[in-house]
Amino acid sequence: MTDTIEATGRNSLGRKSPPALVAFRLAVGLLQGLALWGLYSSARTTDYGAPRLVWPATIPELFGPLSMILVMVPVLLLAGAGRMRWRTLALWALGATAFLALLGWHGVAAQSISEYGPRSRPPFLPWPMPLFAGAALFIGHHLVLPADLERKWIAAFPTYFDTAWKAGVQLALSIGFTGAFWILLFLGAALFDVIGLKFLGQLIDKSWFSIPVTTLMFSVAVHLTDVRDGLIRGVRSVALMLLSWLLLLMTVLAAGFLAALPFTGLDGLWNTGSATALVLSAAAALIILINTAYQDGRTDNLPPVILRVAVRVAAVLLTPLVILAFWGLALRISQHGLTPDRIIALACAIIGAAYAAGYGFAALQPFWRKGADWMQPLERTKVSTAVLEVAVILA
Repeated sequence: MTDTIEATGRNSLGRKSPPALVAFRLAVGLLQGLALWGLYSSARTTDYGAPRLVWPATIPELFGPLSMILVMVPVLLLAGAGRMRWRTLALWALGATAFLALLGWHGVAAQSISEYGPRSRPPFLPWPMPLFAGAALFIGHHLVLPADLERKWIAAFPTYFDTAWKAGVQLALSIGFTGAFWILLFLGAALFDVIGLKFLGQLIDKSWFSIPVTTLMFSVAVHLTDVRDGLIRGVRSVALMLLSWLLLLMTVLAAGFLAALPFTGLDGLWNTGSATALVLSAAAALIILINTAYQDGRTDNLPPVILRVAVRVAAVLLTPLVILAFWGLALRISQHGLTPDRIIALACAIIGAAYAAGYGFAALQPFWRKGADWMQPLERTKVSTAVLEVAVILA
């Protein structure tokens, strides 16, 4: 009898990639690096730290949007190539460019000019605008991609899950690959330096080399991870499995915190000065861990019973946490007024409320609807809240 041996080599993990796709990704990475180098060169400083600006850095309303566009849009092209239809990818890239241009221009133009403000130095963007812009593009990309794959406006939930989590793992691996590349370059430079050869260290210090080679290596990493679907899904499955078991710990901690409040009072929470951020962070952790346990929601992929119970309990706990966040925010606004940071906190609380309502409904549905699928309304909540998140960032 001949034993069947499962294929586990490199070729079993991936799919063949057309040469044109390889060339496209490498070209995008190289062109991105050259464009970023040109942008960086326009905003250099003197030896004394004073800015020495040339166009386009002399126009903050142009430089700020260009910074976000040149960093983020090429990443969308790398991620969408070979997955989306080319026409869809081109339209999506144009839309993302327009979104970043408008957001960046508004962010720079709305700032007051001061010596030490964000507008005083490149890239002239207020924090955390680039973070929110990146989040909006990540969410938007994984609303567009599944719809294009299934040729319909709203795709099946497993497709949203598969594309979004695959991209998250792919992004982490690509950043890790690029970081490892630079660690090896610095190691090589140190080795050559001890024998009196300084050319590699001097080359690394040149922005015309370091910036393009970084984006080129990132594009290589994206391509290598993209053609290894089996590898990505394997890493994703292990990561989700490990994270899902942390839901038990976070659920116990959140439940214990809420149960203790009637005995300890709320003064200690309000006196921290960051009550809203604290409870919203706890709610965000619960939401992420609930998603890792639920995954794609297929009946053949249900978690163990203890995790299913934890998911229901955690989903119910979101509501009191979000109520506390609104309460704390209302107190701060009444005491100190409305500030940009509190507007951001209010937006986050609104998104948290949408999650709490949808997840709570999914958890409690079996009490009035017998035979309902386990937490299935959660799927509609995740898709609709993703749209809400993009809308809130745009607003």
